[in-house]
Amino acid sequence: LQARQQHLRQITWTPQRGARRPLVAVLDTGVDARHPDLQGAVDLVDSKSFVGGSSLVDTSGHGTHVAGLIAAQTGRNEMAIKLISKAVSLNSHEPGFHFNLGKAFKAHHDLENAVKCYRYALALKPDFADAYVNLGNVLAEQGKLEEATDCFRQALALMPGDAELHYNLG
Repeated sequence: LQARQQHLRQITWTPQRGARRPLVAVLDTGVDARHPDLQGAVDLVDSKSFVGGSSLVDTSGHGTHVAGLIAAQTGRNEMAIKLISKAVSLNSHEPGFHFNLGKAFKAHHDLENAVKCYRYALALKPDFADAYVNLGNVLAEQGKLEEATDCFRQALALMPGDAELHYNLG
């Protein structure tokens, strides 16, 4: 596998086995290193743009979104919400950003905002089956079982072979 990771050698990245605070390289569109939650977390000295003439600042939101996903995966939900919200502000037409912001809100036990994010993702991409599933799960958690069932049915129409959806609907 390491032989296929030429990009890691290009940035002179060396894996750190057993590190308490693992080093994460985000090879993407950049990141908003000025964001208060990233102060001290982004190594600007070793950061580098591999796109000639471009800066390290994220203008599309994707790199900031990826940084938010990393925060979410490490249990830092507040940071994830802030970073993914910033990505949404840079590119509000990306349904995946709203979807992942909904996941971060749900992990932070903010179900109302999770519902809003999933609904927004579905407004942008009406065939987003996973957004229907996640919205259904949150609505069920809120006790809104009829609405949740409708969401699961919508998802099932998009993914008719999904066993978990059949199970959720009984």
